[in-house]
Amino acid sequence: SVAGFSVENSPPEETLMDESMLYFGQNLENQYVHSKFMAERAVLEAASKGLDARIMRLGNLMGRNRDGEFQINANANSFLGGLRAYWTVGCFPWSACLNRVEFSPIDSTARAILLLAGAPSGIVFHPFSNQTFFMGDIVEAMKDEGLEIELVEDDVFEQALAGAMKDKNRAERLVSLIAYQNVAQGRPAVMLGAKNEYTSLALRRMNWKWPEATGDYLHKFLRGMIGLGFFGAKEAR
Repeated sequence: SVAGFSVENSPPEETLMDESMLYFGQNLENQYVHSKFMAERAVLEAASKGLDARIMRLGNLMGRNRDGEFQINANANSFLGGLRAYWTVGCFPWSACLNRVEFSPIDSTARAILLLAGAPSGIVFHPFSNQTFFMGDIVEAMKDEGLEIELVEDDVFEQALAGAMKDKNRAERLVSLIAYQNVAQGRPAVMLGAKNEYTSLALRRMNWKWPEATGDYLHKFLRGMIGLGFFGAKEAR
């Protein structure tokens, strides 16, 4: 999150924050993002004065790799809120099908953090999975698990979203889709991404790597969320 936003393509939207970067011109107006930035700056200042510290910038924390089990307060997870929002709207735009998203299984992330905490060098690490899924594949897996969601053109999706936002029974389930719409007071804003080659190589040197992102894991995870009632009843749409 500390990568912040590109506003009106400043910094360039394709910028990826690596482990050596903290402030590089990104927009930090969002209070959540700003709090993370200030916390990292405080830790780095203390480290420069001798504190033995590590900063772990985590990714998209998801269910355990071994069984798909996830946090009990899944409602607080923004990414999952987005998936539920698409299901609530009933459709997903074709234009976003090839967008990639990483899943960092929480048990694998815990292992990576423990290993990196004992690394002989480095302060900032990016322990998030270098394995990704296409959003289109996630949507297809949702359909396979009985979550009806149609792939549509952008204009159809925008109309469906607008209609859902006018429905007070559904609008509250769309927060994750619209949370950052006004982050730059109406100016075009894009959340910037990050890369983790340095961290992934450090983990490889310790004979550890991220588990492969497979359809089996994805279905196992979705079945777990459905079983917990996360998506709710079909009538909720």
